[in-house]
Amino acid sequence: MANEAILLVKTEEAVPFTVADGAGIEKGAILKLTNLNTAVITSAAEDSFAGIAAAEKISGDGKIRLGAYRGGQFKMYLSGSVSVGHPVSVGSPANFIKEAPVTASGSATIGIALEDGADGEQIRVEVRPGVSANVS
Repeated sequence: MANEAILLVKTEEAVPFTVADGAGIEKGAILKLTNLNTAVITSAAEDSFAGIAAAEKISGDGKIRLGAYRGGQFKMYLSGSVSVGHPVSVGSPANFIKEAPVTASGSATIGIALEDGADGEQIRVEVRPGVSANVS
């Protein structure tokens, strides 16, 4: 996988999530919440956000727990454009973010864009799940 998020400022510890033993997850991958404290790699725009993988998970290594960051500042790849201060959500392709639509649920928002950005660029994002997508 490519285009993983890069941790710039750690503001809180990683939260443990259950993952499948057969899953291969790169450090910095955006994770989707699938059940109580259970996560997988995101697969579609506006997936429910679990966090950002804090370490690599090797497929078949016997581990079923993986830490994920739910706070901090990250460099993340952008799909489309976004203005500073606007909320972002899971985008497409995998590990990309996009400006959150006004209709996005709180579970789909990742955080706030800390700078303007255009399609394909890396921008700085403050990860803050559940931030409102209602901006003017």
